[in-house]
Amino acid sequence: MMLKVIQDSNTPATLYIPGMQESTPMNEEATTTLKEIYTAAESLKKIRPAYTEIIDYYQQILIEQESAKNEIELDSLVIPYDHLKAKRKENLPLINISEFVIDRSMSKNLLLKICSITEAANLRASESAARLKAAINNDGFDFNGLSRAFLDRDGPVIHKLVSIFGVDEGFLLLATYHSLKPSFEMCAKRLSVHLIDDCHQAKGCCPICGSKPKLSLLDKEGKRYLFCGVCWHKWQIRRGFCPICENENIDMQLYFFSNDEKEYRVELCEKCKSYLKCIDSRNTPRVIYPFFELVATVHLDLRAQADGYHSSSEFVY
Repeated sequence: MMLKVIQDSNTPATLYIPGMQESTPMNEEATTTLKEIYTAAESLKKIRPAYTEIIDYYQQILIEQESAKNEIELDSLVIPYDHLKAKRKENLPLINISEFVIDRSMSKNLLLKICSITEAANLRASESAARLKAAINNDGFDFNGLSRAFLDRDGPVIHKLVSIFGVDEGFLLLATYHSLKPSFEMCAKRLSVHLIDDCHQAKGCCPICGSKPKLSLLDKEGKRYLFCGVCWHKWQIRRGFCPICENENIDMQLYFFSNDEKEYRVELCEKCKSYLKCIDSRNTPRVIYPFFELVATVHLDLRAQADGYHSSSEFVY
C-alpha cells in the first residue's frame, strides 16, 4: 500500500492509497516485534511482579494483533490533494478517526479471539467476554454496526448494544478497540510517509488522526516523542510544552517521579490539569515496548488522579 498522487485533465489531484492485502509468511519486522513483546513482557514481570496477570493478558492480545497484521486486507483510501495541501498548511491531521480504513472480517475474528483470551484469563470481565463471544457466534451479529458506532463515538448505539449483549460497557469498548487496532496501526503506518517532517512539533494531537497522546517518551538523546492513543503513531514534539492544551509556560509544566522508578516520570500541566505518563529511556537499559509501559504503570495513574489531574486520552487501554 503506497501513496500516489493521481491527476488527469478532468480530475483534481488526489492522494490515493491503494488497498492492501497481506497474506505472507511473517516477515523480519514482524518477527522482531514479537521478540520485543516477549522480551519486554518478561523484564517487566521481573521488576513489577504485581502486574504479571495483566501483562500476560495483554501479551496474548498483542501477539494475536501482530499475527492479524499478516492477513490484513484494507480497501483504498482517497484524500483530495487540495484537502491534503490545506491540512499541511495548517498543520492539521491527515484524517479523523471515522475515516480509518478497517479490515472488518479480520477485526471480527480478532474480537472473537480477544473474548476467548479474556474468558480463559478468569478476569472480572470474563463473564462479559463469554456473553460477547456467544453474540459474535450468532448469525445475526452485526460487527459493521459495532465498529461504526465505535468509530463515530455513537454513545446511544453503544449503550443499546451493551444492553442487547448483556455485557459491561468498558469491556465492549476495550475489546472493540483492540480488534480494530491492527487496522489503525497499518493505515497510520502507510499514511505517515506523506507527513512533512517536524511539521507537527507545534501540535499535541496525532498528525495522522488528530487523537490525543497516550504516552510520552524521552529517547537516549533526550528528544521527546508522543504516542497516539488510537493509532499509536509516534511523533517528535518539543519539550516544555503541554500537548493537551498547548501551554508553553514552563512555570506551569511540572512532573513527578520516584527514585525507585527512575525510568518513569509523570508530566503535569497546571493550566489544564492533565497528566501524561513518560518513559525516560535514558534511565533504563531494558527493551521498551510502549503499550506494556502503559498498562504496567497504573499506580502512576492513580497517584496523578489522586492529586487532581486527569488523563488526556479518550480511549481505554
